[in-house]
Amino acid sequence: MDLAQYLVKLLVSLGVVLIVLVLVLPYVIKKFFFGVKGFGKEGHFEVRKVVPLSKGVLIVELEIRGKTFILCVSEKGADVIYREDGSPPDSGPGRGGPSPGEGDPTR
Repeated sequence: MDLAQYLVKLLVSLGVVLIVLVLVLPYVIKKFFFGVKGFGKEGHFEVRKVVPLSKGVLIVELEIRGKTFILCVSEKGADVIYREDGSPPDSGPGRGGPSPGEGDPTR
């Protein structure tokens, strides 16, 4: 087999692989990352969006039993920053509020 035939086969194979990736990869990403459902067959929660803010910090939009929640997820934990039902997010250390000694100078 000469070099020209080898290069043609290589380029055709590479083209087929790239076309398959372009056609299949968007479906796989959508299915596994944005259509994730949990809590049994009914899927009581669904991950709607994941937006990276910086290294190790994400904003995650969840739908849980028909209500939307937006979480800030970091290496230290997760805080609710928005609830669709209108109730305020949790406050306090590790729950979206300032830690003791931060924010309020009277403490």
